Amino acid sequence: MTTYKGIIKRQASRIIALAMCFAFFASADDFIKISSWEQFDSIGRGHTKYPLSGNYELMNDISAPANIKSADGGRGFRPIGTKAAPFTGEFYGANHTISGLYINRPNMGDVGLFGYVGKGGVIRNLGVLADSVAGSFAVGILAGTNEGQIRGSYTSGRVSADRRTDSHTGGLVGVNIGNINKSYSAASVRGEINVGGLVGFLFGGSIFESYATGAVRGANFAAGLVGYIFGGDIERSFSAGPVTGTARGNAVGGLVGDDFNTSNKSWSTKGKGSSGDFVKKADIVNSFWDMETSGQRTSSPVGGTGKSTEQMLDKNTFINAGWKFDDTTWTIDESASGSFYPQLSVTPMCTLIYIAGANGAIHVSGVEEPMDSSVMRVGVGVHGLEVTAVPHAGYEFYRWDDSVMDSVRQDTAKTSGSFSFTALFIKKDEPPPSVVWYTSTKGGSLKIDGSNEEIDSYNNRDVKKGTSLTVTAIPSTGWHFVRWSDNNSTNATRTDIVTTNLIKAKAIFAQ
Repeated sequence: MTTYKGIIKRQASRIIALAMCFAFFASADDFIKISSWEQFDSIGRGHTKYPLSGNYELMNDISAPANIKSADGGRGFRPIGTKAAPFTGEFYGANHTISGLYINRPNMGDVGLFGYVGKGGVIRNLGVLADSVAGSFAVGILAGTNEGQIRGSYTSGRVSADRRTDSHTGGLVGVNIGNINKSYSAASVRGEINVGGLVGFLFGGSIFESYATGAVRGANFAAGLVGYIFGGDIERSFSAGPVTGTARGNAVGGLVGDDFNTSNKSWSTKGKGSSGDFVKKADIVNSFWDMETSGQRTSSPVGGTGKSTEQMLDKNTFINAGWKFDDTTWTIDESASGSFYPQLSVTPMCTLIYIAGANGAIHVSGVEEPMDSSVMRVGVGVHGLEVTAVPHAGYEFYRWDDSVMDSVRQDTAKTSGSFSFTALFIKKDEPPPSVVWYTSTKGGSLKIDGSNEEIDSYNNRDVKKGTSLTVTAIPSTGWHFVRWSDNNSTNATRTDIVTTNLIKAKAIFAQ
């Protein structure tokens, strides 16, 4: 464990962080308003108006500029705060998002939107949607290292650290010394040692009522929630993402990769065989991981409880462990029983449902086997996992039922609610179905094939060749039918035999 000698020697000076309690939030009157990327990027850059100790409120969603990947010589965004000059103020996201984050600093440590959050620093109610975040060590999308408080926040995207052995890489935070509360990550995480879906290295801090669902890939000490623990607490939290270990003899787990105490009981906070307090065993309470989706049957010796997917989708699993389902803590969508993991009430959620039509399957990023369907619950503004429509032998992908033509898609949850997408397949060398689209202008409506229901438009993208369709233009009171836009016919009723790939006509009315 020579990798941690330097850290262990410094532990005595940091031990106070173990007892850190929640910081008092600043008064709303003290907040500096942030409404643009330029203002946000000014924090800690030497501007007297935007100090690292300032209190900030995000007034709306903001996005990184289009040229972010070429900024600073191709290194992208420069993280706010360093170990020498940490962010010690409060950043209140007000449930808004910062999207398009791109950082490419493979030779730099403490990498994230906030590089280093110091003692007293607070980040709350903020969503960060990253394109890609890459660093050397202590790398996370929201914060590289956190000694402060993170609450009600979430991340998505990709985060990686490949060039240094002790990479400490997490979807939300790389190294957590402080407190994380009611937060989650859907990010995919890649690193070498200490790699976790939420936190790479839990260094005496705490994680409370939080979770991770992204794919995790690491050489050693990799897990769905936390890669490695050096004294710390986890309570009422879970993970469900796929976990992969790439090195032989690695320590890979479902919830936690490993705990320092289990293999180094003779080490105190001052080093091996030294006097002083011994590094305490991790305290993990009422926390779970999905053994099926993670691909991991075991976790660290103190790493929570593994459950089947069916059990993880059962609200009673968590109620029996003392989890609270109310407006301030957890919620679960019971509209389709046995379909959803618990979600945090503090973050708006969206359900994305992907279905494979006949003669095909779908493949979800990070999951080995193709599936007939997949349900994702992600925060509003967050990217879901990449989904690919895969045809069976003798068939080919045609399109998704929402008219997306690419077989590979990754959707962003734009609003709360439930949205379903079905992949459609056709036989190879068979002409694709025709599209029939009838619409009406102001002053009238349509009836299709003798139906008594009046509609404004009819859009069918799966009509077989040879199909007969009859449509009638119905003028409103005081209006009269003029003609059809595609053939100038003044006959309000038309019958079309589908022989082409597209029939598109508009009924035109006038007073």
